[in-house]
Amino acid sequence: MPSVSTKRACAPRCMVMRASTLTSHSCSGRCPTSSTTPFNRYTILMGAIGPFGIEPALTPRLSYDPLKHFVPIGLVTTMPATLLVRGDSQYQKVSDLVAATKASRLPVQYASFGLGTSSHLTMERFRLATGAQLTNIPYRGSPPALLAVMSGEVEAVFSNVQDALPHIRSGKLRALAVASQARMGALPNTPTFIEAGVPQIDSSNWLGLLAPAGTPSTVIRRLNDELNRALENPQVRTQLAPSGELIILGGSPDAFRRHIENEIARWTEVVRKGNIKKE
Repeated sequence: MPSVSTKRACAPRCMVMRASTLTSHSCSGRCPTSSTTPFNRYTILMGAIGPFGIEPALTPRLSYDPLKHFVPIGLVTTMPATLLVRGDSQYQKVSDLVAATKASRLPVQYASFGLGTSSHLTMERFRLATGAQLTNIPYRGSPPALLAVMSGEVEAVFSNVQDALPHIRSGKLRALAVASQARMGALPNTPTFIEAGVPQIDSSNWLGLLAPAGTPSTVIRRLNDELNRALENPQVRTQLAPSGELIILGGSPDAFRRHIENEIARWTEVVRKGNIKKE
């Protein structure tokens, strides 16, 4: 099996199961599921939207195949994106922002966490869906991008609720809409994009467990059972989302596989229609 970029495809952690004990460790160096590591059924990966959804859309010739070299175990959580503006912004709702961009002589600037990141592609999807006149100003990750909106350098940004919540609660940022099917527990007064009239925006960062290709189906079923059992535990749910800032899922390996397939198709379409190139 080909090596996987540690920086993107091994984020955020690898989970190692030994003697029925599930532990985790940060990935420094090569991912344990790379071709340099002898196969064993006890090493599993916490996959994310970047390497398993966006990277395949941006990079036609990846050194790995998300669905050929890995076996889905189960989806753990999703972290819906929220459209943010400055706390004292003139924009009170999504339609205000869209209308302002269309009335502007020049495209309105927005922040992203970098070219090709989920915040960039989600805003591109928003632009395609609404016809908003927007231009990307890429920053190096979430903190400087959020700061750029709070300081007035740019008008808006897409971020997951978890990163933005402290700034929303302090009044420095305003959430115009959240990309979930129902309102989030952490943002009960923020409408969904469905309510805002833009149902195409259903973007979420997500995390899920995967194993190396060739892992026996009996092991996959056992890991899936244990994962779902853990996610039903009230203490685990409270630790993962103490303020309701993410959605805890679980589910079957087949459902997770379909999720990955849909994500790759979704972002491939955005990359194609937006003519987005990886630098």
